[in-house]
Amino acid sequence: MANSANTKSGIIEPFDDITILLDELNLDSIDHNTEFEHTPVNVLIFASDAEVHRIGWYNDSVDIQQGKPNYINYHYGEFLKRHKGIEERFKNVKKELGIPEEQELPLAELEKHPEWKNMKGADMSQFLTYNNQSRGMAAPKLAHEIRKLGYTVQVIHRTRLLTERDTEKRIRKFVGENTLAVMFGTTFHHNLYPQALMFSRFFPPQRQFWFKRWIKEINPKTQLVLGGSQYNSASELHGEDAGYEFSPLHTIDIRNLGYGDVTVKEILEDIENGTPKKLYADKTSKLDIQNSTMSYEPEDIPQPEDQFPFEMGRGCIFNCAFCSFGLTGKEKGSYMRGIDRLEEEMVENWERWGIHKYFLVDDTFNDDTEKLDRLITIKEKHNIPFKFSAFLRLDLAHRLKQTEKLVAAGFTHAYWGIESLNPESAIAISKGWNPDEQMALIRELKAGIMKDVHMTSNFIFGLPEDTYDTMIEMGEKLIDLDYNHLDAMWTNAYTLQDYGQYSDPTLKPSPIMDDTFNNNSEKFGYTPIKTSNRMAMKKGRSANISWVNKFGVEQLPARKMAQEYQTKWFIKKHGHQDLVGLGNDNWIKDTEEAKQYFKKLMNLKQHTVYDNTVIVGGKYIHSKSCNISVNQS
Repeated sequence: MANSANTKSGIIEPFDDITILLDELNLDSIDHNTEFEHTPVNVLIFASDAEVHRIGWYNDSVDIQQGKPNYINYHYGEFLKRHKGIEERFKNVKKELGIPEEQELPLAELEKHPEWKNMKGADMSQFLTYNNQSRGMAAPKLAHEIRKLGYTVQVIHRTRLLTERDTEKRIRKFVGENTLAVMFGTTFHHNLYPQALMFSRFFPPQRQFWFKRWIKEINPKTQLVLGGSQYNSASELHGEDAGYEFSPLHTIDIRNLGYGDVTVKEILEDIENGTPKKLYADKTSKLDIQNSTMSYEPEDIPQPEDQFPFEMGRGCIFNCAFCSFGLTGKEKGSYMRGIDRLEEEMVENWERWGIHKYFLVDDTFNDDTEKLDRLITIKEKHNIPFKFSAFLRLDLAHRLKQTEKLVAAGFTHAYWGIESLNPESAIAISKGWNPDEQMALIRELKAGIMKDVHMTSNFIFGLPEDTYDTMIEMGEKLIDLDYNHLDAMWTNAYTLQDYGQYSDPTLKPSPIMDDTFNNNSEKFGYTPIKTSNRMAMKKGRSANISWVNKFGVEQLPARKMAQEYQTKWFIKKHGHQDLVGLGNDNWIKDTEEAKQYFKKLMNLKQHTVYDNTVIVGGKYIHSKSCNISVNQS
């Protein structure tokens, strides 16, 4: 059967043998044979969530990022077969290595087997994340604001398990003559899959031209909208070099830059009026955060064991030298939600859905002790068994004596921003407390009041005052388990980006970037290696620039060193555990939960809109109605 592919216009001809192959491989698919009722909505959103995945199948799928214009069914079939092989090897690794099934397989022992090196690593998800399924903030918040505008909306989570065929079914269920937009979030998959509209293990980026064809076949007027905290913004902002020539990003009609919970109103109104623009932007958050509300509805399919996002405020009071977040340097106590709004949301979530696990999405949660006091008040008043995870600063927790309050509030995971064990580099990036004293506090807390709190921190190699010797010293300290009592850590080299090439108004250069590219003051001492820029752009990495610092440290050796110490630490810390067994159990549990989610999703028959929002006794009340969708097929 011949194949013709015109990917620039979004056309890839289908093959029946892919459907047959999917059936033959039985790749933990969700509901291939499920019938469904057509229930079109005004807006369909494919969420970007903080989902974990197997190291093995990710490594094996990197080749699909190479911008192949002819990623036809043959390549896709071979890709799927490799996935199946990886899954089978994970499930049968003990048998393959000649180890009895009942015997545990510690990672340290596994590393001794030469065959293991061909299996592409272990599953670290249970050590490096809080939940297998942690919902991102953007899609649920957008859905809530869209309902307040009087539109129907459906968000689709757990996308990593969707095959091409599963995805098409969801398009055909929720897209109709009334559909104004199909939206895609990219925040959590941008770095791994920069060309993808949606993160999926079975629907690779070079097949995602299908989205536009499926959508436009149903409704030619429906607009494809891309958003997220960062993404490859393609030709509108940097010509054809901003992505691969055959990138699915070229099928997008509208891009939203920065926050979207206010601009979504303008976007939908412009689409209705037939006057949509290519770009919308909100750099500084126009949302009335003090009175910001948030609710979930039955079509959101809240699952109590999922981790849900929760926002207490926006922005950060600090202005760290390496940080390029937009809302830094705010005044203490500003951009915070009112206590009544917090209580309303948490109580409703608990009483309606049993939601009690949260990732607090504030840039630096503990920059104000008042936030902790608010959580403790709500917890004790309503007897909610909170489990919180958040980005925190250890120096603040120590100086403001917050550790007991963190435990009292229900914190189970703390992501400390230590960043460096080199005192001079720590000072240079505005992390002034001596790192050895911070690590001593970690040891004290893990032995005492926070012994049950999972602790994580990032460490950056190649900061302004780093030399190769100081990086080696830091690496050796990190792999010393008597010194480092963290439960998990991430190490990488400093990333330098040149935002000056873009007209994206929401991008804010960090002080280091501003110094390097704009002021030329050499305060931080980085020299760009500009020959890497074009390659970086081709990879869709937002103009990442290789660099050399004032001590002669280069980015690539720093990255290699960081990765080597990460691996050494992981083996020493968790080498005694049966990671393959734990990973298999974890994956099976998560897949079963996903099947339950998708069964409910495909059985949905109506969607909620908020006809009016009023304040009654100081509480926001949403007057709701259910739109029972009419089958238009």
